[in-house]
Amino acid sequence: MSELPKGWATSMLSGLFAFNYGKGLIQEKRNPKGSIKVYGSNGVVGVHDNAVTKGPTIIVGRKGSVGKIHFSPERCWPIDTAYFIDQFPCNFPPNYWAFYLKSLRLGQQDKSSAIHGISREDICKIEVPIPPLAEQRRIVAKLEKLLEKVDASQKRLAKIPILLKRFRQSVLAAACSGKLTADWRSANSAPPQGQDHPGKGGREQKIGASRRDAEAAEDLPELPESWQWIGLGHYGRCFRGRFSIRPRNDPRYFDGKCQSRSETAENWPV
Repeated sequence: MSELPKGWATSMLSGLFAFNYGKGLIQEKRNPKGSIKVYGSNGVVGVHDNAVTKGPTIIVGRKGSVGKIHFSPERCWPIDTAYFIDQFPCNFPPNYWAFYLKSLRLGQQDKSSAIHGISREDICKIEVPIPPLAEQRRIVAKLEKLLEKVDASQKRLAKIPILLKRFRQSVLAAACSGKLTADWRSANSAPPQGQDHPGKGGREQKIGASRRDAEAAEDLPELPESWQWIGLGHYGRCFRGRFSIRPRNDPRYFDGKCQSRSETAENWPV
């Protein structure tokens, strides 16, 4: 172990704490109206009306979430997939040692091959630094304040994908409504409305707004000059994908009527 600050000591974990085995408690035997939390290796898994531990408890994942550390500030019931510590010598603050055990990444101590688990003997052999009692409490106060900021930052970062999705949609909407190229249009002459547009099959054909297009465009947003609303059917045909298991005209899926997608495409404004 590297050089420690003045006043610090070292010890094996076995010299500080007893790592007790949790007690099995299947879900059918738990009281769902109880107030005592039941912990497994992955955290709280239920509640019960009795406790196994005597006070604040550190729970260490033994199987499943190997080496995962949880802290209960109150009495609890750790089940048999976890170890627990509920007695702390010299008035050591339990939450300090919960923080410290998390820093050890005990899951890396897993040496089993077939069934993933962590040996109590391997944990107990770990040598740990022991700060003075007052410094342990100071470290806890500092950590709690810093971790509050970390949690707040994490919540803000979690919103970024949603904001990016909204931004992407707004950019696409702006581009397809002409707002994104407004400056370009002002600097470049655009073809007048009704000029030739590419039609079906890549041919050039003059397309004016049909009566159905005009009716559909009445309630649509205003477009830039030289733009116009045109039914999607003017540019191509939309076909339904094929699915070998589902019959094409099975009335169970289409209420007895199978309508071609290309029929409805004529009314889509673009």
